[in-house]
Amino acid sequence: MNEATVRFDVTAAVICDEIRREDNGKFLLIGVFSEGISVPAFPTTVNLSVLLVGIGSAHGAARLYVQVESVDGNSLHVGMELGITFAETFERQVQCLPLPPIALLVTKSTKFVISARSTPDSEWQPIRTFPVNKQPEGPMTFFGVPIEERQQPSGQSPLGAS
Repeated sequence: MNEATVRFDVTAAVICDEIRREDNGKFLLIGVFSEGISVPAFPTTVNLSVLLVGIGSAHGAARLYVQVESVDGNSLHVGMELGITFAETFERQVQCLPLPPIALLVTKSTKFVISARSTPDSEWQPIRTFPVNKQPEGPMTFFGVPIEERQQPSGQSPLGAS
């Protein structure tokens, strides 16, 4: 089967600190970012990993083009071309594809967008937008309440672990 009949349509991107693959083939995601990324100061380098989730079809090889750029469009931070090989024949199944680790040099608060496309001349499809901001001064909060002010049952830490 040739590359034209193999598809991988990206539907989501999970951003985390690290992705590991276990011996049984499962992915282990460490430090998943649910919203944005906070850094202590600028400029800084943000190291992250991205797991693309999508719908794949067929059996064989495909190409996927991925980029990470600031939303103001002034700078492309990462661009990559990936070769994908699907070893098993399947039709419209959810597949996961970990990207190589990404290092972003960030000089100010901004938003980044992860986009993908299946051919070099097709339109970029935005998958996920995420902000990188300077972390606020002051105590760490949990749903807006400073952690040291929350009342805890005796013997529990502020986040509920003993």
